[in-house]
Amino acid sequence: AWFQERNLLMVHVLMVKDVVVPPEEQHNAPLDYYITIQILPDTTSQMPISSTQVLKEDPATFDTQFEISIEEKGDNIKAGVMVLILKDRNLTRPDTFLGEAVVLLAIVPSSISEAQNMYLKMTKPLFTAGCRKILQILSLRKSDKQATAFIKLLKRRYSIKSLAKELKDERHGEEIAE
Repeated sequence: AWFQERNLLMVHVLMVKDVVVPPEEQHNAPLDYYITIQILPDTTSQMPISSTQVLKEDPATFDTQFEISIEEKGDNIKAGVMVLILKDRNLTRPDTFLGEAVVLLAIVPSSISEAQNMYLKMTKPLFTAGCRKILQILSLRKSDKQATAFIKLLKRRYSIKSLAKELKDERHGEEIAE
């Protein structure tokens, strides 16, 4: 990635390799990989979430370039992040979240001559006990628009059908109400 101009971010997605699929998501059909790119906070980008074409081979060679226009004025651009999300396309159920990588825009070079390939390790967030409690509280705040929007974002980003299934009260084994 590099800045072509002050407010124009260029991203070149080359390939994905060595993908680890969780056992509960493994099936006989080959994976249909694709990557989405999102700039956060989303108020800075004029471009909707972008994605590569879907590929079945491993390693998947995308070789796709994106131009992302960013609105922020001044040095606030460097305070944002670029999120690359790897998913498996499914026709009969929601797409499977396989991992994500985050790049600080502060480390993105300001010209193509300074740009180098970045090898990003995809990670998948873990819903720890502390995180479960926080999400439980947020999911109960039905009148809080920001909390509701955040829970919806989690469901959409991580392909969670129901937080109640993902988040269990460890002490009682009860499902959390949504």
